[in-house]
Amino acid sequence: FRYNLGPPCPPPHIQILPDDLLVEILMRLPPEPIYLFRASHVCKHWRSLIHDARFLCRFHEFHRGTPPVLGFFSNQPSFPFFVSITNTFAGSAVGKIDHDYLSVLDCRHGRALLKCKCCNELLVLDLVTGDTIWLPYPTQLPKQATYNGAVLCVAGHDNCHSCPVLVVLVFSNKVDFITAGCVYSSETGVWGEITSIHMPDSFVVPLPTVLVGNTLYWLLDNDHIIQFDLDKHRLDLIEEVPHSYCKQVIIMPAEDGLVGFAGVDGSSLHLWSRVGSIDGGVPWTRRIIDFEELLGPETSLCHPLLVGYAEDADVIFICADTSVYMIHLKSMMKIERWNELDIVFPIFPYTRFYSPVKALGAYCLAAEPSSFSAVPSLAYSVSRMPGSRSTLAGERPRRRHALQPAGERRPW
Repeated sequence: FRYNLGPPCPPPHIQILPDDLLVEILMRLPPEPIYLFRASHVCKHWRSLIHDARFLCRFHEFHRGTPPVLGFFSNQPSFPFFVSITNTFAGSAVGKIDHDYLSVLDCRHGRALLKCKCCNELLVLDLVTGDTIWLPYPTQLPKQATYNGAVLCVAGHDNCHSCPVLVVLVFSNKVDFITAGCVYSSETGVWGEITSIHMPDSFVVPLPTVLVGNTLYWLLDNDHIIQFDLDKHRLDLIEEVPHSYCKQVIIMPAEDGLVGFAGVDGSSLHLWSRVGSIDGGVPWTRRIIDFEELLGPETSLCHPLLVGYAEDADVIFICADTSVYMIHLKSMMKIERWNELDIVFPIFPYTRFYSPVKALGAYCLAAEPSSFSAVPSLAYSVSRMPGSRSTLAGERPRRRHALQPAGERRPW
């Protein structure tokens, strides 16, 4: 004997959120790329909303256009090349590279500018998407020269991986003290015309640069500042900074679109800026921030050092003993600390918003360290490094870049 139970009960009705409400919820996710990345994999509909250009613009505006700091590069031989400072960015293949092969020159707009020590080429790298651009040194670069570089997106942001990228290289000849500069465009694939300036007994040094408006600024070895106007493609010399701070000076933007710099004196942070005056001069003004009030009284005994500045996020890094503090200059309130990080000046912070790419599996974003193997293009290149033992099952060689000679072994 069997009971007739009839047709099965229909599943309960699932209320689907309206798109405008769902967008408002997604927009309030933390700015670290991993959160939008995971949300985009919930379903195709969520992915279409997140990858919409209007949503990405609103997401950036909601977070005040301030990308999160995901980590930093260091050229210190006894320190890892790249350090991730958030557990939502598991690190990338760059962390497996030895200092013998690459060093960093600049970070901006989600890209890092690296120089190869075993070949005369530069590398523009996006750690999140894995995009790379190899470019040769300018043919006019003299052998006896010191140089520095800067990378930037033409659109001035990091949310469009297809936008052209500019690389500006400034180099000084130690023989005749001629400092020159030129611009490489990923759109044309060539270096532009050389512009130069004569500066007796001074040359550019490999310290962090800053972009203010449409002008790049570098420090010289004699504590003067040199600027490169991207509109006019012209080099100019600015007056000497009023205080050297034992050569640990970081250039940074100031108010009213002018250039400034920062340094540490004892237990206080000094923020310098240039302001216009009635007589047409541009004098320096100084703002002093006491570390004892900001970080605690114990920091005054550790001789704090200014080690880095994240231009896109307006964040400075202070090292006190073996602790590193990340201070948001806009609020002077949010302070984060990492212990057992004995770093030295300078470091190059890396910032990045979420940016969709064609192959979403190419992201090196995950909380698990094993996610490194999910980046075939980066992991494969590391496995080819001299002395590297890392290999990936089923990996496929990436397409060779046009600038890479046949048979050459890349350090990346």
